[in-house]
Amino acid sequence: MKKFPKLHWLTIIRNNSKTFFLAALTSGLLMACSPPLQPGQTQALVAKVRGQPSARYPLPGGAERWAYASTFGQQTWMVDFDAQGKLLRSYPALSDTNFAKIVIGTFDKADIAREFGPPAHTDLVGWGQYTFEVWSYRYQQADTANSLMHVHFGKDGKVVKFYPGPDPYFEPREIRGL
Repeated sequence: MKKFPKLHWLTIIRNNSKTFFLAALTSGLLMACSPPLQPGQTQALVAKVRGQPSARYPLPGGAERWAYASTFGQQTWMVDFDAQGKLLRSYPALSDTNFAKIVIGTFDKADIAREFGPPAHTDLVGWGQYTFEVWSYRYQQADTANSLMHVHFGKDGKVVKFYPGPDPYFEPREIRGL
């Protein structure tokens, strides 16, 4: 289970910010230069063009969904294939519109993972019987604000609440206390 990074990770990132920036820029440019995915393409071709996915999820009828998470996790692209391994569609998963489709009390961890891919962070919050597992997804709220969507799960693994908040990674150092 991934935990929120400790201060030492923030220090490492800050001290190596040029390296991280160049790595993110390079991966972004490589993805931008790759040809767009077209319906009907095979899984083998998609894997050759985009590389191996961050995660794979089974869909009804033998279909499969691949998740491609970006370097800093603000974008996750879902790629759906039919039972024969042909591309059906490709779309960005992390958006206000998609998060609004979460149904409290119905969606569980498998549903959230299948719809949004692996979370950027997981953590336990609360105390005693009011402890919740929280999955946090980095994304651009309203396509402009650096945010985290926090999804809380009850003891039964079902979503009990979800809400956006600011992403402290992108806050000025003075606010973060560094």
